[in-house]
Amino acid sequence: MSHCKSSLRNGILHAFILMPMATCASTWPQVRLIEASTVRTPILGPVGSVCSTYDPSVCADVSQFFRPEKTQVARIAFVTALSPHLGLRIQVTEAAHAPKVSVQAKVQLGVLLSTQRGNGKALVYEVFSAAGGNLVHRPCVDSYGREYHCATLSAWSEYPNKFIRLPEYGARVNLRF
Repeated sequence: MSHCKSSLRNGILHAFILMPMATCASTWPQVRLIEASTVRTPILGPVGSVCSTYDPSVCADVSQFFRPEKTQVARIAFVTALSPHLGLRIQVTEAAHAPKVSVQAKVQLGVLLSTQRGNGKALVYEVFSAAGGNLVHRPCVDSYGREYHCATLSAWSEYPNKFIRLPEYGARVNLRF
């Protein structure tokens, strides 16, 4: 039993949690909540006045279109230890919405590999990727029923970034001691 506690404390779970698990089962996988928090929602577009790309004398304050409905969004992360040295990290972040733009919900998945360095130190390698989190714009409409891009005051048909994919992937190396 103490070998199992030591492996967990110095392995994958310790990479994200600074305290050892209270109990240790001899079966894998083991799941642990590592984060349940809220993060500040950023302003999703320009703040203040913008001027038309066609006529610089036409300006408008567009801040209200890009101010998020909620100032915080929830983020939850779990780590699953498949063995003392191999694990998965799963993180979910809820969507953020403003009247004319949204950021879709995001799920991030990481594969973790932990190598022991002695004296409770571990080197943790992670490769991760995410799905979702894309930016989706919606048009403003003038009094004639014409659609335009709120942030530039230009014709909606000329705005190429109505849906922006934000691919997220990468690798991290953490030293835990």
